[in-house]
Amino acid sequence: MGRSLVAYLGRRWAGYSLRVVADHFGRDPVVISVGVKRLEERLGADRGFSQRVEILEKNLIRNKKIIKVN
Repeated sequence: MGRSLVAYLGRRWAGYSLRVVADHFGRDPVVISVGVKRLEERLGADRGFSQRVEILEKNLIRNKKIIKVN
């Protein structure tokens, strides 16, 4: 779930491709893509989870520092 959340937020707020995130974590891009899809489904189905992710996003944005990933 952690990698999926990082991939989701990285794509959403910094424009990182799932391939870049997958390379960073040493994972297959398909695995990351499936994880992000499941996370997005859960965001739509679980209001409490969605609210926690929103709080996390707000905290990250407040302290925003985009890091270039090679």
